[in-house]
Amino acid sequence: MRVSYRIFSWLLSVVAPALLVLAGAAAQPAAAQGVSFKGKQVNWVVNQAAGGMGDLIIRELGPFIEKHLPGQPKIIFRNKGGGRFKSGAIYLFRDVKNDGMTAGHVSVIFADWSLGAKMPINLEDFRYTGSRACNQLVIVRQKAGLKSMADLLNAKKPIVGGHHTLYSVVPVALRVFLEMVGAPAKHVAGYRGGMAAFKAMHSDEVDLGILNSDVYQQREANLKKDGVIAAIAQLGIIKGGKMTREKGINLPTLQEIVEKHAPKHVGTATYKAWISVMGSMALCQVYALPPGTPDKFVEVWKKAVEDAYGDSGYTAIRAKRNMGPAIFIPGNATDKLVKGYAKQRVSPAFRKFWAKYGPPKKN
Repeated sequence: MRVSYRIFSWLLSVVAPALLVLAGAAAQPAAAQGVSFKGKQVNWVVNQAAGGMGDLIIRELGPFIEKHLPGQPKIIFRNKGGGRFKSGAIYLFRDVKNDGMTAGHVSVIFADWSLGAKMPINLEDFRYTGSRACNQLVIVRQKAGLKSMADLLNAKKPIVGGHHTLYSVVPVALRVFLEMVGAPAKHVAGYRGGMAAFKAMHSDEVDLGILNSDVYQQREANLKKDGVIAAIAQLGIIKGGKMTREKGINLPTLQEIVEKHAPKHVGTATYKAWISVMGSMALCQVYALPPGTPDKFVEVWKKAVEDAYGDSGYTAIRAKRNMGPAIFIPGNATDKLVKGYAKQRVSPAFRKFWAKYGPPKKN
């Protein structure tokens, strides 16, 4: 018995460490094992022109993605702008190898697509590695007597909203909100983005607009000192079918305000579609791989992008600019959102909503 025990002890001392190694390997995503980009260059397609907001965001994040990819390869950014952001997305979808060596940026296009716009490619077929949500704050001109949400809710004269178009996600969200709470309003289109409408407030052209939460956080001290505009609400970030407040932004969501001041709309078909429209801002900056990319590469890229967003070095860069952590949505959740919007955009209920709030049909 003593000999058998010694043999057993020896076997255990040899085999146990090996079993622990195998167990550790099994705990990792099976598809990601064995992938390394050491000594290689990988490509990142940006579906925007160089110098645009999305381009600047990903180039700043790039070193942290490199850091968290196995082998820490060099990322080469390739800008493919044009076609209202579709050209780069089409290029990533059709024209690059799905060998895991090329990832990319398929941003901006999801807003119009979620509202029913046609797309020359099937967005559901991308292999998604994550997305960055874009929260928007509702800003008002204080000279117009609008310093708080109460002022807006009790307005007697029409509030003039300034927008790029009346038929994209944020203007539709604001139009429906103002209608539900009974605030008098008229809307002016033609401003090239939120910053243009922001400038129009300074020249007393419009009373209401939107401002990206990142931009607001960077300029908050100066904006308060300036005293021209006030931020009174936020669209928020969709979680579990509800618009929730962005961490660090202490303003009510539009959904909270409707629930409190116009509860008769809660649960209606219009209300549900409105929540979904605002929720699509979660697909603001979307990261993907070409269709058919093997699972082992998809898992590696998912982890690298998520770890990059959570990297202390990246959050420190944002903190220096007075910004909180970026709102990152993991790859699986991004894929679920895309598939959800693919169904919603063709549903009878949403088409009825869009027939009312979308562009008038051409004769």
